Amino acid sequence: MKNRDVYKRISLKSILTIWYMLILLLVLTIFSLFLYFHMKSELYQEVASFLQIEVASINNELKEENIEEQQFVDLFKNFNNKYSTLAFYSESGRLLLGDLENNIIKRKITGSSFYKIVMGSEYKWAIICKPRIVKGEIAGYTVLARALMHEEKTLKKLLAIIFFGLPLTLLIASGGGYFLARQALLPIDKISHTARKISHSNLSRRIEMGTANNDEIGRLSNTLNELLARLDKAFYRQKQFTADASHELRTPIAVIRAQVEEVLDKRKVTNEEYHEVLIAIKKQVEHMGNLVSQMLMLSRADDNQTNIEKESFDLDFLISVLIEEMHSIAQSKNIVLKKELANANEPLIIEADMSLITQLLLNLIDNAIKYSYSDGIVIIKANMMSKYVKIDVIDQGPGISAEHLQNIFERFYRVDKSRSRKEGGSGLGLSICRWIVEAHNGKITVDSQVGKGTSFSVYLPK
Repeated sequence: MKNRDVYKRISLKSILTIWYMLILLLVLTIFSLFLYFHMKSELYQEVASFLQIEVASINNELKEENIEEQQFVDLFKNFNNKYSTLAFYSESGRLLLGDLENNIIKRKITGSSFYKIVMGSEYKWAIICKPRIVKGEIAGYTVLARALMHEEKTLKKLLAIIFFGLPLTLLIASGGGYFLARQALLPIDKISHTARKISHSNLSRRIEMGTANNDEIGRLSNTLNELLARLDKAFYRQKQFTADASHELRTPIAVIRAQVEEVLDKRKVTNEEYHEVLIAIKKQVEHMGNLVSQMLMLSRADDNQTNIEKESFDLDFLISVLIEEMHSIAQSKNIVLKKELANANEPLIIEADMSLITQLLLNLIDNAIKYSYSDGIVIIKANMMSKYVKIDVIDQGPGISAEHLQNIFERFYRVDKSRSRKEGGSGLGLSICRWIVEAHNGKITVDSQVGKGTSFSVYLPK
């Protein structure tokens, strides 16, 4: 418990410095070990290469038959000193000529060829043995040894540099790390000071860093600014939604009020006039009921209160049923509803909430009928893909311009406000479509060209 309290009292810059020191110590230790063993391997490899070349040169001089003994002696004298020694052995491995005082050369050897490093009385020696070939036969063996004194001294110097340089590097780096951590964390106080001044009434205020920083602190301030922007946008949408909803409800209420006042102002009202007024009122009430129902659905969706009850069903059959249901509406504008399947023999079985998918398709088909020209065609395509089922609803209407496409799924957004109200639209249908698709982990896209029609594409997981 005390250790935790002590840890909590340590400043963040001190913690960062300690971690920096530990990581740097680990990296430097690994690097030092790698450097030492790599240097050792390279030095020993150079010695091995040197000995191989020298032994090959000696054996080349002794490859002739009937070599005089003096030639062996001369070669022995040339190589026999404090740092190297040479020995010759018979084909049976018995010593013919060599210095036994340094305990490196043995009286007898086994094996035709070898290279090894042995410990002498003072330092290590590298020893190589190669057969001496005369006319294709082994005439004896040549052994050449070289002291590794210089290599050992070089490695000891390297160890001394590592031993004294590592702590010094850590000491200098710790000071620099603490300074950098202190400087890097200074902007956090500025961010905290600014954040305290931001409330729901001034969400438009942003954290200013003074310069365009792209470091961690800069990204933190950018993230907070993005969060504030999303909150600001959410509050704005809430206000806008409330204003739009009140406006949408005000219109049918005004119509009902006008109809009622017109009847009340007249002294005599015929049955036909009563009937017309009641029909108008019924239409506006149905519109309000539909609007309230859609708003309630979106409100529940925002609060994650809508349950998605998935079940397996045939999408082909559902599309056929919906086309039959929408036939009378389409026929009123002389519009043909056409179904196209990429593979008619393959069943379109998906697992989804059937009631929500039904509403999704009804909204898209109804939207396509409303905005299609008379005597046109609305095509509903379905295609089974590797991971998704793709549904396309294509109309031959006036199309949507590019500046409206990015907002087409926003609530109460209308491309042509007057025409949408005339057609009975609430401006919530496509918002509901997007929510249904996203609730099924799918996606919905729109592609449109002015004068050529609009295509809505829905991708639903299998």
